[in-house]
Amino acid sequence: MDLQRPPIVMIHGMYATGRVWRNWQGFFERAGFQVHTPTLRLHDVAPEAPPPEGLATLSVADYVADLERYIQALGEKPVLFGHSMGGLLAQLLAARGHARAAVLVTPAPPAGINAIKPRPLLTFIRILSRWGFWRKPHRPTRRAADFGMFNRLEKRVADEEYAGFVHESGRALFEIAYWWLDRRHTTRLDFAAMPCDLLLLGGQDDGTVAASVVRATARRYGARATYLELPGHSHFPMSEPGWEQVAQRCLDWLKAR
Repeated sequence: MDLQRPPIVMIHGMYATGRVWRNWQGFFERAGFQVHTPTLRLHDVAPEAPPPEGLATLSVADYVADLERYIQALGEKPVLFGHSMGGLLAQLLAARGHARAAVLVTPAPPAGINAIKPRPLLTFIRILSRWGFWRKPHRPTRRAADFGMFNRLEKRVADEEYAGFVHESGRALFEIAYWWLDRRHTTRLDFAAMPCDLLLLGGQDDGTVAASVVRATARRYGARATYLELPGHSHFPMSEPGWEQVAQRCLDWLKAR
C-alpha cells in the first residue's frame, strides 16, 4: 500500500451495514488505500432479529458522535465516503474538520434542502404516514425497496441487499425528512464554511434521494463541490451494473487532489 495515501472510511446508510461497500472496498484497496467500513450503532445484528432496544430513538447526532470517535482512533484524517444517510453523516463530519475530502454517493441532504419529492415520498409513504414513526424502528417493504432503491439492481443483487436490511431509527428518519420540525437542528451545518472538497454523485433514476436534491446540495457548497450525475443509475451505484466505472471516476477525482 502507498503509505502516503490517507485511509478511507466508508459510511453506510439506512437499513444497511458496512457490507454494502463490499465492491468499492475491494476496488479502493486494490488502488492502494486502506479502507474501513464501520457499521453504525445497533445495526450489527441479524436481519431477522427483532429491532434492538434503543434503536428507534437513536439520533443522527449519535451516529456522528460514534463516527467521530472512530475517526479519531485512526490517528490520521481520512477521506470519507458516504451513501444515502451515510452521505449526510459524512457531510456533518467533514464540516467539523474530520475529512481530507468526501465522496457523497446519492447523499441525504442537510437541513435547508427539501428532500421530499414525489417518487421518494411514494417510496417512504408507508413509514412516514404512520403516526409516531419518529419513535419507532422501521424497515421498508421489499416492494418499496424495489420501487425506490433497487430499481437499477440485478435481481440477484437486490435479493442479497434486501436480505441484509436491518431496522432503522425513526428519530433519525424524522431528523432528515422533517428537518424544519427538529428543534435540535440536528442536520444543520454551515455550507459556506465547509473546509474540504466534496464530490457528490446523483443517480438519474434514484427513487430515494432525487438527483435534483443532490444537485441542490452541491450548489449550496459552491466551489467546494463537484457534482456528477449518473445516467442509468439509481440509489445503489456501488452495486449496480457499471459500478466499476463509477468507482473509477471517484478514484480519478481523488487522484486530482
